[in-house]
Amino acid sequence: MKNKIIIIILIVGIIMISKNSFSKYISITNINVSSKIVQPIITIEEDKILNITEFKNQIYNFKVKNYSEEKINEIEMEYYIEFLSNQSQYIKYKIYKEGEEIKLTRNKTEKFLLNKNNKQEDNYTIEVLLKENSDQEILENIKMKIYYEQKEV
Repeated sequence: MKNKIIIIILIVGIIMISKNSFSKYISITNINVSSKIVQPIITIEEDKILNITEFKNQIYNFKVKNYSEEKINEIEMEYYIEFLSNQSQYIKYKIYKEGEEIKLTRNKTEKFLLNKNNKQEDNYTIEVLLKENSDQEILENIKMKIYYEQKEV
């Protein structure tokens, strides 16, 4: 009986000592973050609108730039060009970047990169090819869109 009391006292003592020797550590930290939203700069400089009145091939030029006046884009951007109108039996078109023909896949170009912090100007030419000797009046528009997004890091 005496041994049981001593064992109980020892167990209670060990529990009390271990409770005081192991403590919890809690830390609360406040972190403030401020960010500036960067406005993308992408400008399109267009040539005159083509008015096709005769059956001869036409050229249309435009530029995609990463700057506007003195502001230069601060983030890298990717963009591609999509033709919204399909080619027909009377009108075909080709697109060139810096004189090199670009392959179209489902009326879209591949993605191109606009760098940051340095002025960049991509020059494009669209060649509109008309079928000669056609007695059809051509009432078609060639529409295109340029899609751009911030490049993922």
